[in-house]
Amino acid sequence: MNINLKSIVTPILILLFLMPPTLVSFIPLAIRSEYYYLVIFIGWITSFLFFFKSVFLNTDKSSASLFTIILLSSGIVTFVVKGEISLFNLLFPLLSLMGYKICVNHKINPKHWMNAYFIFLYILFYIFYFSIIPDYFYRPDFNEDFLSGSSSNAIPLALNTTLYAYMILNFFYKSAAQRSILIISIINLLLNIIQQGRGGIIIGLILVFMALYEYAPRFIYKIRYFGFIVLFLVLYTATEAIINSPILNSGFYNNQTELLEYSFFTEKRIMAQLSFFNQLTVNNFFFGFPANTYFSDDVYQMNYTYNMFLDFWNKYNLLTLFILISIIINRIVNRNDFLFPAYYLIPFLIYAMIEYVYLTNFKDLFIYLVLFVKRDSTIPS
Repeated sequence: MNINLKSIVTPILILLFLMPPTLVSFIPLAIRSEYYYLVIFIGWITSFLFFFKSVFLNTDKSSASLFTIILLSSGIVTFVVKGEISLFNLLFPLLSLMGYKICVNHKINPKHWMNAYFIFLYILFYIFYFSIIPDYFYRPDFNEDFLSGSSSNAIPLALNTTLYAYMILNFFYKSAAQRSILIISIINLLLNIIQQGRGGIIIGLILVFMALYEYAPRFIYKIRYFGFIVLFLVLYTATEAIINSPILNSGFYNNQTELLEYSFFTEKRIMAQLSFFNQLTVNNFFFGFPANTYFSDDVYQMNYTYNMFLDFWNKYNLLTLFILISIIINRIVNRNDFLFPAYYLIPFLIYAMIEYVYLTNFKDLFIYLVLFVKRDSTIPS
């Protein structure tokens, strides 16, 4: 039986790269690793069955393969030095490279599948979150751990990163989905505001401006000064609303100074990153910390820092971090040599500083596209 590969590429990308980090919040903590291994195994089987030539035989002229080899080598060296290994540090780069090679070798139109997937996400999050919160803008004592070990920040993460991936695919394949993306970006921003995640709101705003710019560049140019003012006011208002919301200001803080101290120095992301640097020694400076090291207090018990660069350093080593930073700097300096505009790096870099989303994870495929596809590359047709 002959299968039209063009018809199955987009659902495969959704099932293997976009859906797993979203659905994992509904998977019991005890079997999440098995769930990840199962998805990665399905990715390998799918590549062998449907994309053997494009994944395993076609050569890659970009730096994506070299970067993957560096990650694999670094993971092995770090394993030898530390005596411990995380298979995900080796499996995720391989999975991302396979997805990358599928994308650069097959022409697709992701519009209808991606629109349908967003409808699925809206229904999913409405049932499990928005329909049960007591009020859209006032949620005292509401338990955010509504999913298995995940806070409601899983919602903006899923919405924003999926929209970001949609924008990348649309730009890469020229699938004319700008209008759908703009509508989705506005809906996402409203849901992010209701959820009240600071990072989600900021990324949501950036994606709205990106979507508006790509849908109507002349319009965004005409209102550019007005847009900057509105963006500043929205950011300022959202920040003030979050800082002074009943969720934070619930009687635990006697004055504004204490509140500000809470919102920065005792924010768990800041605490984790400060803990990372405070625990650095000669022994762990180059190759990172042992697996049982926590970057938090006794309450949170986190073995990650919410900062992609620090976690990348810890998972691989300092030299590999320098290589990654060099790739990003080269990507910005020589931006005219690459297919994607430099502003496509903005959501990636902001999320890299505040959330554990990319490198290494399922959605790295889309970062590979932004980082490595050159302007003169042969786009699938």
